[in-house]
Order: sequence, then structure tokens, then C-alpha cells
Amino acid sequence: MKNAKMIVSHLMVHPQFKKLATIRCLARLVSLLPAPLGRQIRATYIKNDTLFFIVAHPGAKMEIDNIATSIKSPLTKALAMCDETLTFTQIRSFVTNQPLEKPLPTRPTEYRMYERATGEFENPYTNPKLHATLEAIRALIQQAKA
Repeated sequence: MKNAKMIVSHLMVHPQFKKLATIRCLARLVSLLPAPLGRQIRATYIKNDTLFFIVAHPGAKMEIDNIATSIKSPLTKALAMCDETLTFTQIRSFVTNQPLEKPLPTRPTEYRMYERATGEFENPYTNPKLHATLEAIRALIQQAKA
């Protein structure tokens, strides 16, 4: 019986899934880079024989630009093992201004408060108006508790 990994690898051979194979291959290239640098890379693509890295921080762009000549040969060999049709001669990087994650839409939060009081207290007021107000509060507490 075939497992999911085997089915996906068979599908990658078909021409209509060529872009998925390319994306998978470029993801492997990013995994070969040092971990701190790999976490800063948002996306990669190849266009006109140039490998582009879209990075999240200007420091990562500088790092890729500095090590571009030394990583070109290993990345080319790794890409050839993955897919023979993908080739590149230059490495470029640029910084995106997009936030790393889209913020979740906020919706109003419904707060529910449960009454902890029992309504058992004495009413020391002799003024009838204050006495009635405190009794009304007691009734509301007992009604919320029930």
C-alpha cells in the first residue's frame, strides 16, 4: 500500500505539478543555509537565471550579498540533484516591506462575569430611601446567583 509521501513524489513527476516540484526544491536550498539566515528568508524563486531570496531584514540581505559567491557552487550542485532543469548564475536578495505574519482579525470579545456574592449582609440604614436601594441591590445579587 502506498503512503502519502510516495503518492506526492509520483505526482511531482507530472508536468502540471512542475511548480510544486520547483518550490520543494527551493525549500531544500533554504534548509541548506545556516539556520539564523534561513529563518529570515521568506521566499525564493528563480527568474532569468538569477536566484532571488526575499528576506525579512536588511541585515539578512547584507549577509546573503556577502556570502553569495561562496554559496553559489554548493547551491548549484544541490539544485542539480533536485531538478536538472533549474539553473542559476547569479544570486540576488531584496528586503520585503510586508509584515511577517498577517494579524488576525479582531472581533469583539464577550465578557461574562459570574456573581460571587450571595446577598447575605445586614442593612444598617434607617433612611427609607437608602434602605430600599440596598434591598434592591440584594435582590439583584440573589437573582443573578440563581
